[in-house]
Amino acid sequence: MLIWKGYGFLAFLVFLMSFLVVELAVGEAFYRTHRWVDFFGFVISALFCYFVGKKLNNNKGKVYIDKKTGEEVLIKKTHSLFFIKMEYWGIIFLVIGCIYLFLYIQVVKAFY
Repeated sequence: MLIWKGYGFLAFLVFLMSFLVVELAVGEAFYRTHRWVDFFGFVISALFCYFVGKKLNNNKGKVYIDKKTGEEVLIKKTHSLFFIKMEYWGIIFLVIGCIYLFLYIQVVKAFY
């Protein structure tokens, strides 16, 4: 696919689902008044993408021999979203979550 390869689409789905899990865990009223809990949604998606991506992209692949040239060609299946491997999305989600939390704290300080 143009947007994802393999199971790379799971990075986006888990990102969306992690916020739903956080909202269900803390309750809708608390979630709407305390937006800092969104950070845990970023952490859940980051952990999932990093560890599952590492596991999926850690395959050895297959070696084929080209009949014309005699060269060995390694074919590996990768799992990526927007040309970024799934385990790197875990790092991206964690960095975005930290930035989000920092900016949220700055906004709260400005109003109180």
